[in-house]
Parts: sequence; structure tokens; C-alpha cells
Amino acid sequence: MSGKVENIKPIEFEIVRTNDGADTIFSKKFGEHYHSTAGSLGESIYVYQKQALEYYLQLFPDKKQINIFEVGFGVGLNAFVTLIYALDKDLQINFYSIEKFPLQPADLYNFSLGDYQKYQPFFLQIHKTPWNQTVKITSTFSLTKIFADWTQYNLDQFLENQMIDIVYYDAFSYDTQPEMWTVEMFKKLFEKMSPGGVLTTYAAKGKIKQNLTRAGFFIERLKGAWSKRHMLRALKPKKGQNVVRFISISNLKFDNIPINPTTLDLAMKIYNKQIDPYELPPIKVMQLPTGQYLIRDGRHRAAAFKLNGLDRIKAYIFVPKTKQDDHSK
Repeated sequence: MSGKVENIKPIEFEIVRTNDGADTIFSKKFGEHYHSTAGSLGESIYVYQKQALEYYLQLFPDKKQINIFEVGFGVGLNAFVTLIYALDKDLQINFYSIEKFPLQPADLYNFSLGDYQKYQPFFLQIHKTPWNQTVKITSTFSLTKIFADWTQYNLDQFLENQMIDIVYYDAFSYDTQPEMWTVEMFKKLFEKMSPGGVLTTYAAKGKIKQNLTRAGFFIERLKGAWSKRHMLRALKPKKGQNVVRFISISNLKFDNIPINPTTLDLAMKIYNKQIDPYELPPIKVMQLPTGQYLIRDGRHRAAAFKLNGLDRIKAYIFVPKTKQDDHSK
């Protein structure tokens, strides 16, 4: 496809300085900032670089080439910090990003990058690359900016036979653009993601969690960037395998569920690092209709953790195979 896009309309916006010294954009069309005003650069690094890319590399340390798909190119900060990380780690990254309302490069020449200001040439180069073409920006980072409506887009158009390893989901909020956060949008990604793939988003709204789950993802709620309470990480289970993850269960409610003292003792030993949880059978967490959680670990019929004053504890999680996985054998 041609990189020349004729129908990009000017976007009304303001450049806003955030608390970490980097700028963000306030969209007058949507009435929202593109990033947290507590720190735009820090938010991109925390939500997408650390909780998605670095986490994925922990799961697949031998992976040397990674395909990342981003929903919402915006001001390009997520692509920018990923490019810098790829250079530093000598990691090959193919970065795809879709955007319906692109900004103009000329409007971003004075955009502050805070502590990353010395890398401004890369930031400007990201914005100068043509749309709808794949461009090799550095020896380790190729960029494909897609000018399109995500809700109408066919992922095979650029990805063809490639699979997505990581998704940066950075659309405007659910309240502003609910059509971007539907089950259908997440299913498109789920079907195109590689087994073990990771999706992160700054958002943590209950409806978004529900839609991600219905699309097939396993959900982890994490601490959000800066003062934001929560964000979400979604994982695509490997077919035919258990997916084992650590989660914080400090916010789960366990009132009125019978307690198995043996399993409680086991949890305490994990918490105090007296037992390596990888040596234990997985624990399956089931949510009851009451909103409470029942835990089964393969040894004990049923158990629940009561925190007894502790404000957080970590548990082993077992994600069962899906019906689709069972049929794939």
C-alpha cells in the first residue's frame, strides 16, 4: 500500500507538560489526555515496556524477534520507548500500530521527552515515517503505522501469516470509546496472538475485564502507573498446557468460605518464601456466584485463604484448558 495518506484531518489538541518532564497531548475531540499527567513517559515505560515487553521476555527468554501490535498510536511514546529498549537489549522488534486520528509530525518538534530528550531524533523519525508502509528505523526496530479504523480493520492485511506476541492496548477510555473495548475487538487479537502472548492496557474497568475474559484471555489486575490503582494484563493460554502465573490476591474477598488449615499453612509458607511454589501442584481459583473465590489445589478438596492481617499474599494459579484446546488435540 502507498504510504501517502490524503484524508488525514487536522486534530485539535494541546500539548501538556506532565510531572515527569515529558509532554502529553490533550485531545479536544475526545476531552481526554493521551497519557497520565502524573508522567507520560513513565506511564508508557511502566504499562507497556515493563508489564508487557519485559514480562513477555521473562516468559520466553530465548525469543529474539518479537511482533508487537498497538491499538492507538497516539503520540508515539509507546513505540518510542520500545525502540530505545530494543536498541539497548539488541532485540529485534516488528512494531505495528493502528491509528484513526494521526497527529502531524510538524506539531511535535517541541514535544518534551523528559529524561529521554537525547533520543528525540528517533522520536521525530517515528513520526516522519510514512503511513501504511513498513520502515526499518534502526537495525533492531521496524515500524508499520496503519492509518485505519481499528473497529473495521482486518489484521491479516499487514500481518499475513505472522502472529502477534504482544499487544499494547492504548485506546481512549471505555467511557469515551466503548466500541474499542468490545469482546469482538479482543477476539480479533486473541485469534491472531501466539500462545503465551501478552496484552496490557492502562485501563481496569470491570466491563473491560469481562470482555477480555469472554474473548478467551486470562486476566491479571496489576498496580497501575503512578497513583492509578489498577491496570490489566491479559494472557493467551498455551494450547494443551496449564498456564501458571503469580497474582496478588490482596483484594479478593474470602468472608464466609470454609478455611482449610493445611492449605492456609501452605500459603503462609509460600508467602514467607519457605516453599518454592513451582514445586507444588497448581492451585485453581474459581469465582463463586457470590463474588467470592474458592481455591482447589489438587491435594485438598477445597480451601480459602484468610489473610489474618496480611495485606497481600501470592498464590499459584491454574488456568484450565478451553473447549477449543480440547478439540485441537
